[in-house]
Amino acid sequence: MKTILIATTAAALVLGNSAFAAGANKIPSAKASTVVSDTVLIEAVGATQSADEVLHTTIKVPEQKEMIFDVSMECGLYTNTLVKSKGGTADTSTAEAAVDVNVAYQMLQKDGSWGPKVYALPGGDGKGVTFCQRKQELMAKFQGIFQQCDVTDPATGECLQYGSNTCLITEGVDTNGDGVHDSYTTTLDIDCLAYEEVGLVLSTMNANAFNFVAPNLQAGIYRVAVEAEISSGTTAQAGSSSAKALIGRGSLVVDESRFVQP
Repeated sequence: MKTILIATTAAALVLGNSAFAAGANKIPSAKASTVVSDTVLIEAVGATQSADEVLHTTIKVPEQKEMIFDVSMECGLYTNTLVKSKGGTADTSTAEAAVDVNVAYQMLQKDGSWGPKVYALPGGDGKGVTFCQRKQELMAKFQGIFQQCDVTDPATGECLQYGSNTCLITEGVDTNGDGVHDSYTTTLDIDCLAYEEVGLVLSTMNANAFNFVAPNLQAGIYRVAVEAEISSGTTAQAGSSSAKALIGRGSLVVDESRFVQP
């Protein structure tokens, strides 16, 4: 991942974890810190995965204050549903995907290790904020294609060419047994019918932002990380479905502040 690290005071430093144990006290205080990514951070197809860290930075808080985290990211969703029906039987397919975002922070301990992870508000329970979400459901009830298939794709089983013969079966009825048809009956051969299909594909990308807050912080050095979790799920009967979500370019701005106390 290509990232750009920025500190908004001239003397501020943003360091990796390995440098903290040796020189933590040498990190100047900074009012704000920023990290920016210009690449796709997470992409998942048809699966649910645990929260992954996508952006992180560090900041030294000189005294008891609050921190405000401004998280902005591109959020993309792709859902595809296909239904197949014949004989008046309903068919349903669903596809859903979502991206949830959290901000977690840890205080540097005296031994150089990071303390317990704490989640910023809202989402202090670790559930986070939903940046984007979609549930797509498609249902159809079709009679089916009446023409018999003349040419079938051997690889997929799909009909490539329908002929002139239909799935209607006409039979003569001899009511008095004289060998002459007195009437005719027409029935539909359900097994002969081919599926009618309809599909719906939606693909969207938008940029969203949300502010998180960490109240009543002690003075010290903090590691701030943005965590994102992608979830997706699909269901299908005769048809098919797929879902995909991604997090694109994003930024994290950390700003210290002093709130009005009640």
